[in-house]
Amino acid sequence: MKSLGRKRIKIIKYISICLAIAITLLILMFNSGVAVLRQISGYVVNPVIKAADATIDGIGNFFASFGSRMRLKEELAAAQEKLMQFENIQSVADEVKAENNQLMALLGESEKYPEFEYQYAKVILRSVDDYSATYTLNKGENDGIRPNMVVISSGGLAGKIIETTGDTSILLAITDSRCGVPALSEASRDMGIVKGVSDSGTTAGYCVMTELPTNAIIKPGDTVITSGMGEVFPKGITVGTITEVSKGNLNQINSSARLTPAVDFDHLENVLIITNTGE
Repeated sequence: MKSLGRKRIKIIKYISICLAIAITLLILMFNSGVAVLRQISGYVVNPVIKAADATIDGIGNFFASFGSRMRLKEELAAAQEKLMQFENIQSVADEVKAENNQLMALLGESEKYPEFEYQYAKVILRSVDDYSATYTLNKGENDGIRPNMVVISSGGLAGKIIETTGDTSILLAITDSRCGVPALSEASRDMGIVKGVSDSGTTAGYCVMTELPTNAIIKPGDTVITSGMGEVFPKGITVGTITEVSKGNLNQINSSARLTPAVDFDHLENVLIITNTGE
């Protein structure tokens, strides 16, 4: 019996040792498996997480960049609007300045002839071609304007009124061939008639002074003024400047001269109508 008991104890010890070894091996295997799993997860999961993080960061950066571009566009649009407003203001300021300069020039012209009474008018339509040179003004019969009233502008004589309506009038410019102005050279006192010559090469044409004496001593650079002859144009208003002289000969009884008008008809915008002249 004692020997049988000893055998059982040995068997139990053996089994215990085997179990201990088995448990130890299982623990080692388990720990090893966990490490392997962790390593595998590092290879597989981490890149996915990193990719996801990168994607999220990219999306965030995209929206941040998109927002910045939108704000930039909004700021640019606002700046452009301000610039347009400034340019509009500047344009208006330039226009006002230009008109002020023209009015100052008209005032200076009127002061040369204090004996006259004036009505200010604006050019609202021009009709200039190879045959005529007329300008429609924004003042008419309702403003006391009558035919044959003399018109001046910055520089000197512009012409005379030939037609009127209630609110408008027609200015016949001295560059029109139908307009004849008795005139004289301010220096030599030689007299003649200034008439317009239509010229397709220029917008407003030019003038010639005809019926000059054969022995006239006028020369380029001389100023021509109204002579006061006739019943329309008062004496002493500047007409233009002589640029070329053609002396009379056997075939041409009288001398003639070409002159540049004192008024810039290409840019005629404002005029003064002399109201104490005309019919």
